[in-house]
Amino acid sequence: NEIFYNRRWWSKNKFLTDGRHSDLDAAFNSAEGIEILLDKHRFLKTYAPFVRRDWLFIDNTTQEAAVHEFASKHEECIVKPISSCHGNGVRKIKTSDIMQLKQSGESFLAEEIIENSVGNLVGHFVRVAL
Repeated sequence: NEIFYNRRWWSKNKFLTDGRHSDLDAAFNSAEGIEILLDKHRFLKTYAPFVRRDWLFIDNTTQEAAVHEFASKHEECIVKPISSCHGNGVRKIKTSDIMQLKQSGESFLAEEIIENSVGNLVGHFVRVAL
């Protein structure tokens, strides 16, 4: 595997790095739009009609009935801590373990696992400008 930072500048220019991604976000989105993009829960609420997977925001105010309903629909799920970024803390769990995680006091998103297929990928590469 070639290490990215060892590449020449012209080779690096073929990639959309975090810095360039942030520059594009700033150029095409309002300050409020950027805040929505950076907040997982707010993004999912704002764009719920376009998100094609089941998800549940879970914190200490989430009703147990909502957690049990989510768990009854999915055997496994992906959990994403609200307070992290770049994939830190993201993990796959059995939905039967969600209540234990909820009781830890951690705020997180639980998301349905969707197996990739060509049909699922259509539209996932479109960036929304606010």
